[in-house]
Amino acid sequence: MRTLRRLGLFGTIAAILLLSASCRAGEQAPQDKAGDLMATLRGFGQKHGMTDGEVYNLLKEAYLDSANQSKKGGVALIGKNTYVIVDDKRNGLAFGGLGGDTWWGKKSTQPEIVVIDGRRVISSLDGVDPSHLTIVIFTPAEVRYLDLSDNELARFQRRVGQ
Repeated sequence: MRTLRRLGLFGTIAAILLLSASCRAGEQAPQDKAGDLMATLRGFGQKHGMTDGEVYNLLKEAYLDSANQSKKGGVALIGKNTYVIVDDKRNGLAFGGLGGDTWWGKKSTQPEIVVIDGRRVISSLDGVDPSHLTIVIFTPAEVRYLDLSDNELARFQRRVGQ
């Protein structure tokens, strides 16, 4: 996979939308789809007289900032078998489906950051202002970051020792 660098607004948007994309037999590779998506977004912006920044903000509002993307009955799926309990008086997670293990955190009126691995809570941190938070994840193959202050994310391939 191609190294993701700051490709401008449309590169970031394409990365966000295709970060978890997978290739099926006979389909375009994700990086080829990203190029097609970027061209489509540029064409949309030109057709409607919008700057790159205006198209980016529209997409952020429609995709990233939508508050109820997949919430049903106060619960939202955030992983294969992991649910966040959204509408409760306490922060909560359910692992292994809704009948599995449940974790309860702080009151929902208090900010809390929770790190999970899909089966359990690894760490919980309270008293952190999420609007100033940037998360950086290092693996041997890549570095990922998520900046919660402006919903930016990226993935960079590593070439350690080359």
